[in-house]
Amino acid sequence: MTTSAPFCSGGSNAPNLRDKRGRHVPMREMQEGDFFGEMSVLIGNSRSVTITAVSYCELLQLDQQTLQEITTTHVNVRQVLQEFYKQHSRHSIEAAIPGQGA
Repeated sequence: MTTSAPFCSGGSNAPNLRDKRGRHVPMREMQEGDFFGEMSVLIGNSRSVTITAVSYCELLQLDQQTLQEITTTHVNVRQVLQEFYKQHSRHSIEAAIPGQGA
């Protein structure tokens, strides 16, 4: 089970969300500074998104232990990740609905 949040620090990649039938539904292309899997690192669920590199891509991983260490001195980091989760969830649901994808 993967419970980290990858951050794209260079290049671009194409995320795909697995729908209920196990098919991969394309989402918007991610660029430098974008990230995904924030709920995995927040509560330990495995990610439902698969990423494919579009170009050379460098990813940095944020795991639960590191997040815990960061939030001891930067308490708002967890809140920011939770807000991004809400936004990403909305876009993920839209991408999974036929005709609504990114």
